[in-house]
Amino acid sequence: MAESVQRFGLGERTGGFQLGGASDNADSAKGSFIAKGLVIVGEIRSEGKIIIDGEIEGTVTASEVVVSQSGKVNGPINAGNVSISGTVQGTVIAKTALSLMAGAKVIGDLETAQLSVEKGAVLRGKCSMCE
Repeated sequence: MAESVQRFGLGERTGGFQLGGASDNADSAKGSFIAKGLVIVGEIRSEGKIIIDGEIEGTVTASEVVVSQSGKVNGPINAGNVSISGTVQGTVIAKTALSLMAGAKVIGDLETAQLSVEKGAVLRGKCSMCE
């Protein structure tokens, strides 16, 4: 059975799907969630956390970014903290900390103050440590 893929471009309505933004409910503390099977093309920005189980084709900017095992990002990531278990093709700038978990595949350069790499993670690129 083929997996259904939804694509949303900039300016399109997402039928109740919400990225970022402040909210008074408890779910806002968990962050914004990009579900598996969802493909977003364009720039994503959030003041909070973004959890990516789906696919982003474009720039991701947030205070924290988590790319899960099923998550894919094709473009740069700029955040305070970044944790990658999935696939990223692009530059990753993590101002505070960057974690490459087992199964992570990163093709691109990294810049961070603190780096942790689990056994089984793959990096094809350069890493710069900053203060």
